[in-house]
Amino acid sequence: MQRPDFFRLTLPAEIAKAESSIQHVTSFPLFPFLFVMVMSVIIESTKNKLDEYTLSFLASSVLAILLCADDALLAGRHERLTQKALDAIAAAGKEIGMELH
Repeated sequence: MQRPDFFRLTLPAEIAKAESSIQHVTSFPLFPFLFVMVMSVIIESTKNKLDEYTLSFLASSVLAILLCADDALLAGRHERLTQKALDAIAAAGKEIGMELH
C-alpha cells in the first residue's frame, strides 16, 4: 500500500536527479523524526500567520494539530476555522518548498 503524498518537497534539480524516487527518501529510517522536525517549524510559522481569533480556538482545543511519526492531522469543529488553518499551513510550507496535496 502506497502512502499518499500530502506534502511534496521540491528538491533542487541536482538532488532530484540523484534521487530516483521519493520512496527512496521516505524509506530513510530517520524520515519520521525529520518530518516531525520540519512540520514543527511549519506549524510554528503557521501560528504567526493566524489571527488572534483563530489562535484562540487552537489554544482551546476546538482546533488541533497533531504530529506523529510521518503523519500530520488537522482537526477542527468549525469548517471555516479549519480551512483557515489549512491555508496557513499550506502558505507556511510553501515558504520552505513544500506543497500541500
